[in-house]
Amino acid sequence: MNQGRAHNYYPTFLWENNKQVTLPGNVIDPAPAGHGRVSSKRVSYSHDFMTEAAFGFIERNQDKSFLLHIHWTIPHANNEGGRVKGDGMEVPDYGL
Repeated sequence: MNQGRAHNYYPTFLWENNKQVTLPGNVIDPAPAGHGRVSSKRVSYSHDFMTEAAFGFIERNQDKSFLLHIHWTIPHANNEGGRVKGDGMEVPDYGL
């Protein structure tokens, strides 16, 4: 394991503790230019999943002290496969 795949905002899975959690709909581009780190189909945005998991943890533990680390990859660009969407970023457009 390393951080090489961490710049992909649309991975096929994330790790939650020692469990791989599948992110549905995402497809990794097998082309050599993408080095296996760029998604050709982007459906499930990893940061949404991480945020929802963090909120769930906070709600479950709100009556006791805790330390929560959340490590989003924003603002890192995903330039492994070249300039994705023209600027290297894969942040979804929510129409805002």
